[in-house]
Amino acid sequence: MQTVPNHSSTGSSVNRGRGAGNEHQRASVIVLLLEGFSIMQMGKLAAVFELANQLGRVDGAFVDRYELRLYSVHGGPVRSSSGVGIWTEAARTLEASRVHAMFVLSGQGGTDELDEQFIAWVRHVHQRARVVRGSHGGRRLLTQIRLGQKEIEKAAPGTDGGASDDEAAGDEDDRPFSDALSIV
Repeated sequence: MQTVPNHSSTGSSVNRGRGAGNEHQRASVIVLLLEGFSIMQMGKLAAVFELANQLGRVDGAFVDRYELRLYSVHGGPVRSSSGVGIWTEAARTLEASRVHAMFVLSGQGGTDELDEQFIAWVRHVHQRARVVRGSHGGRRLLTQIRLGQKEIEKAAPGTDGGASDDEAAGDEDDRPFSDALSIV
């Protein structure tokens, strides 16, 4: 398995220190990766929040609005559906004071290795997050531990001229991506 470390410009390794020394507090975006997740889906999420950070920089200040954090059950590499391993932090502590969103990405399986400490961590993040979305096995994990998805507060029906819920549900793989776009 090829392992790709978490060193993107939105990854936790690079984000540490961005904006240090000022009073701006970044919103944490938690991406929980389970075996078989779609690397394309994860990449789309990372791209949305990185672009939001780039667009949000004012007067050349190097301050990010969002901090993307990659977690998994045990930490270390998690194999995507394409066989690429992505390095993650263990889902044991949460260093963020503010959780803006949690995305749970998994393949069709990926929910067998649950322990009480992990479930407690997911419940803690779920409680603190404004938005929680899962895809494939991620939705199944949330259902299995009796947690619902939290959606973004939307305008009253018919006021935004957007697609109906039926149309938006057309491609489940793009739901986390659509929600990420709505957040920023």
